[in-house]
Amino acid sequence: MKKLVLLSSLMLTFVLVSAFSNIESSKKHRKLVGTWSYEALDAPYQYQKGEIVFVNKDGELSGYMKVNEYKIDIEEIVAIKKNVTFKVNVEGEVVTFNLNYKKKTMEGTATYSSGSLDITGKKVF
Repeated sequence: MKKLVLLSSLMLTFVLVSAFSNIESSKKHRKLVGTWSYEALDAPYQYQKGEIVFVNKDGELSGYMKVNEYKIDIEEIVAIKKNVTFKVNVEGEVVTFNLNYKKKTMEGTATYSSGSLDITGKKVF
């Protein structure tokens, strides 16, 4: 009987800890999660404007970029405090983004093999 009570207590503790860590990880990036419109005025014309979408899926941060009718998956996302870095593959060219965000605005750079571009954005949704 004691073993059953001990096992039940351990299982309950495990369930509660798991539930609270999922809640915490979903809150962790809540200011970043959403749709951001961006502008990179020095980029080639078709890439000057678009959207960056961040989602929290099962406690993991992921996302994609929407440029015209194209959807490009975001890779290697690292979000620390109010900074997020990630990579996208645009027509075989790896572009690394380093963005700082505050409330509903963001700014930073997009770096690729020929240099870097300034990028700004606003949270849409």
